[in-house]
Amino acid sequence: MKITGMRNLFSFPGWTVDRVDLSPISSNVWLIRDGRAKLHCPHCGMVMTKNREEPRIALDLPMGVCVVVRLHYQAIQGRCRACDTYSTIHPEMISNNELVTWRFRKMVSRLARFMPLNHIGEFLGISASTAWRYDRSVLEKEVPAPCLDGLRVLLIDEKQVHSGHNYVTVVINGETGELLFMAEGKKGESLNSFFDSMTDEKNQK
Repeated sequence: MKITGMRNLFSFPGWTVDRVDLSPISSNVWLIRDGRAKLHCPHCGMVMTKNREEPRIALDLPMGVCVVVRLHYQAIQGRCRACDTYSTIHPEMISNNELVTWRFRKMVSRLARFMPLNHIGEFLGISASTAWRYDRSVLEKEVPAPCLDGLRVLLIDEKQVHSGHNYVTVVINGETGELLFMAEGKKGESLNSFFDSMTDEKNQK
């Protein structure tokens, strides 16, 4: 079956689409390594030699009515003679620990702005804890560190996050509303790491 433009939907540098199987429930996409693409060491950038291959499956963005889209490929373990290390090469933005594309994780993070995590899990076929982990990975990578310059007004409060006595202490810029700090607990000690992160001059202000 030939589908025009399918390669554009699954464009990963160094990889090409071999075949696609579509069904009303799920889609499976097989990627193969482009024979012209060399393996480069992620540590020093030198060309590696292929040591072995291992079949892997990673989740990707839903496509049409197909909520579950799986990418099938061979993860390639290469050896770098320059720095004497072994590294496993996956399609871009798929890590060895999280067999899911980065764009899938970003979609989960966007949905987390509007939906509870358990609803996201039901919609995408993942657990709520997995949705939380994907959302956190995106926020850690893309949300900039808070600006601590020119602070004049701080709002400090505690918030209950679970039933029982689980609290977090939050610090907000009173003029902009920007979240500056959050830590477990509701005692004064919870604020120590926030003030320790600033200079004495900033704290005096």
